[in-house]
Amino acid sequence: MNSETRPPRPAERALQTPVLPVLLTILLSTPAGAYLVQNSEFTNDLAGWSAGGWVHDPVVGLFFAGSAEATGTGTFTISQCASVAASDPAGGLGAAATFRTDYDAVPAGYTVRLELFSAANCAGTLVASSEEAPDSLPIDDEWFTLFTVVAMQPGVVSARLTAEARHGSENLSTFLDVPNLRDNLALGTDFTSAGQLDSWSQNPPDTGPAGDLIAHDTTTITPSNPLGAMEITVGPVPARGVDGGYVDVRQCRNLSEVPLSPTLFSYLHVLTPSGASQVRNAETAFIWFDEANCLGTGLGQAQFSVQPLLFDVWWGFVHFMAVPVDAASVQLVFIVNPKPIASGGSEPGAKVLIDDWILAPSDAIFRDGFESGNLTAW
Repeated sequence: MNSETRPPRPAERALQTPVLPVLLTILLSTPAGAYLVQNSEFTNDLAGWSAGGWVHDPVVGLFFAGSAEATGTGTFTISQCASVAASDPAGGLGAAATFRTDYDAVPAGYTVRLELFSAANCAGTLVASSEEAPDSLPIDDEWFTLFTVVAMQPGVVSARLTAEARHGSENLSTFLDVPNLRDNLALGTDFTSAGQLDSWSQNPPDTGPAGDLIAHDTTTITPSNPLGAMEITVGPVPARGVDGGYVDVRQCRNLSEVPLSPTLFSYLHVLTPSGASQVRNAETAFIWFDEANCLGTGLGQAQFSVQPLLFDVWWGFVHFMAVPVDAASVQLVFIVNPKPIASGGSEPGAKVLIDDWILAPSDAIFRDGFESGNLTAW
């Protein structure tokens, strides 16, 4: 069996946007099937995890009290093996972990790693792996999230999630909370092959005057990660009457493909190359429908900015959204908005790269985002 191993991300990848405090208002509890690993919240202990140097901290926590803490110099690794034989998600598996380091501390780095194995208990052949290991430093004393995704492979029986903190010469502490492994609802999002682009459609369509606007890119990525990303080229929009460029790529997914959850998390990496023609106003949208295959009545949408703050740097974006009660399917859309160039629009020919898009069940048990106006449940 061929092994597909993704090397670490390049050093210039930026760390993820901090977890928003507004999530603290949501009571968290893991619904059945949302997480494939156990005891991710570390509320009372580190049971279920192989913790090399990590200890339980009963006070510090991302959402509630409780986390894993690593103190001192050296490399600290914590991992758990999970059975995925019954899962077999079409979109693969997504892994994430949220870290926080001491104020004014300077760690050597962090890693979240996902490995797929051909036998139970993470034995047998290593079939595929992926990791997120930037060298950029976080904002001191702020939580930040690393994530990675691996396409599901034939014969995979188990998966190991590993989180790692590497402390340099300073005697410091790193906190870890909510390391999680989940089914990925999105298809073809690690872009290890050109064939994964077939899961996406583009607008304007590739039969139109703009031509084919999406491609499998392996040249923009540094040699440490040669397996690729989706490259999107902004096309002209003469019919819209603006001089800015426009494109979107999308796919429809039925919510029955993952364990039902009232809320979902989206994780996405985005890079905008520098140059004379630059992408601006990049967004994601999640459009809900009351029938499968994105048919029937639209139930609204959630939309988020995913515009990197710097060019030539991979940025990670984490967003949280409620699923409408009657939703049966969702359309994932990556958009570069059409605007006049003078108003911040993107020039035709500008490029953007995306990678590692995860859409997965969250661990929130409440659905109402106050859209109904009824506050009696709160």
